[in-house]
Amino acid sequence: MVRTGKNGGVSNLVIGTSTSTHTLITGNTSSGKSTFLHMIISSIIMNYHPDDVELWLVDYGKVEFNEYYQHTPPHVRFISLEKSAEFTYSFLDYLHEFFSKREKLFEAEGVTSIQGYRKKYGKLSLPRVVLIVDECHNMTQHVQQNPDYR
Repeated sequence: MVRTGKNGGVSNLVIGTSTSTHTLITGNTSSGKSTFLHMIISSIIMNYHPDDVELWLVDYGKVEFNEYYQHTPPHVRFISLEKSAEFTYSFLDYLHEFFSKREKLFEAEGVTSIQGYRKKYGKLSLPRVVLIVDECHNMTQHVQQNPDYR
């Protein structure tokens, strides 16, 4: 959830609420998108336990997340500096499988959300997943080129 402060500025970003499941950050070249992504990553690392939030970082440009690859914080559970179409398809297949398993887990436990699961089993029983894709247009181009992923 993004809350706006005085003069329309953002005062905080709360992850994991029912209204903040997807976010798209766009802007012109040199408008601060990468800086903002690093701020989000740093804030998650500083404010959340690694068992509470997993960071999955995909960098199609092979530049922005290189530092996290070299010096991996405990929150980072997945990192890729790959930009091939084969990677995209493999990763999308993995995401589909991962979230299908999570959905089946929720069904088996009689809950509809991670909040419901955590209420039943404890705050750190299942991590939230924050997926950040830099240069996402590369992923979307690969998807557009393969009818199996549209």
